[in-house]
Amino acid sequence: MTRTTSFTTAALAIALASCGALAQSITVHDGAGLPPIGARAGGPRSADGDLYGTVISVFGDETAFHLDSLPDVHIFGGTAFMGTSTLQSSRAFNVTTTENDLGGNVHEFVIEWATDDQGAFLPLPGAASPVYHTIGFEIGEGNAPSELIEWDPNPGFTITSATFEAFNLGGIDVLGGTGEFFASDNGGAGLSGSAFITSDLDVSGLTISFARATITVSKVPAPGALSALAITGALATRRRRR
Repeated sequence: MTRTTSFTTAALAIALASCGALAQSITVHDGAGLPPIGARAGGPRSADGDLYGTVISVFGDETAFHLDSLPDVHIFGGTAFMGTSTLQSSRAFNVTTTENDLGGNVHEFVIEWATDDQGAFLPLPGAASPVYHTIGFEIGEGNAPSELIEWDPNPGFTITSATFEAFNLGGIDVLGGTGEFFASDNGGAGLSGSAFITSDLDVSGLTISFARATITVSKVPAPGALSALAITGALATRRRRR
């Protein structure tokens, strides 16, 4: 299993607008050490490998659960319904996936999580409310269905970058800058990954309403293409020598 090269946990301090100068420490990490919720079963694999699994996970001091209600896997491309919130039945979650060809055998995969009404993922903390310290976004691993983004694994690809962003109700990046999405190429079988946001106060107070993971991969040229490049290079060298 190969993950992106940087594993540095981003430690950030922000001031919550609602509380003036109340600051809290936020980290973005790969979820190591969190209690397992239990992975959801994936659906049948399709012939073209276009299914993928995703989940939003929440962790408190004495609780851990799936925030979205449906264990379904989805078809890559477009927007899919993830179910209603387990904490707010009137709120639903959607996931949107996009592939962009950047040219030169480089492709970009964008995964976006949002609520249907552009509201916060978690209800605002109250005096009697539990404290939720972590919210996680997972694809194809961990607590999500183990359906990878099976993108053209032959002849192979490498992950060149994997980033993560999260925005609050005011459109402000609560991470204070792009963080890492901990992505894996699963030995060339397909893409998976996760990012967990942990607060030392209450992650609900961040009012996160939108999250985005962006994975960039470089496709390995097919053997035939490599041969053609070698022949072209040899001919060019031969012409120069003349």
